[in-house]
Amino acid sequence: MDEMRMSLKSKLLCGIVARTISNAVYKAVGQKPVINIKDLEVEMKDGQIKFHINADGQISDKVLYKVNQLIE
Repeated sequence: MDEMRMSLKSKLLCGIVARTISNAVYKAVGQKPVINIKDLEVEMKDGQIKFHINADGQISDKVLYKVNQLIE
């Protein structure tokens, strides 16, 4: 059984992940949110990679309304 677990706290890596999430939200709703990554954990077990991201974000209420309409 191969198992590896890492907790990433590097500002560079957290910035890359935050930018990737921000770009994905921008493509979906048309406005970039502000995202701050607090904690990023990566675990590899039996050839599968699992990750946990603890993040805060800020976006306007108009965009939240638009997302709500997309869900319905």
